[in-house]
Amino acid sequence: MSARSMNLTSSFLLEPGIGFHPVAKTHIAVTQHEPSCYVNLRYLLPPELFIDPYELANYRTHYQFQYNGSKNLELPVYALESSEPGELLLTLTEEAEGERKDFIEINVPLHLRYVEPLHESENITHRTVRLSPPEAFLSCGGYSNLGM
Repeated sequence: MSARSMNLTSSFLLEPGIGFHPVAKTHIAVTQHEPSCYVNLRYLLPPELFIDPYELANYRTHYQFQYNGSKNLELPVYALESSEPGELLLTLTEEAEGERKDFIEINVPLHLRYVEPLHESENITHRTVRLSPPEAFLSCGGYSNLGM
């Protein structure tokens, strides 16, 4: 597999900005796209955020995914074995790209873990969890990163 540069612009939004079930919305405008290449998105999820693989399976017409991170959907963040970020790799399907391959919209449902309770002495009512925009890249050469 070879990686080639692609001219793209992307925008990223987490909606809603509060709550336990945000959706990561990524818009990609592609100005050069080779037919044998797949668009990929790589998200680094802080420990407070996770994906539900059973839920993402419902999006298989839009993307294939691979997730490396805590698989336990029930644990609060303070009970995790690792504080390392989870890595979510999406490879978009041809159906996701649709007929208009120059503009792609991808939605990824996310979930927040419970965090340690705040103490009254902290004088804080909310915690902020930051999610960086995904890295977008092409995989070329007749196959994708996920064996499509």
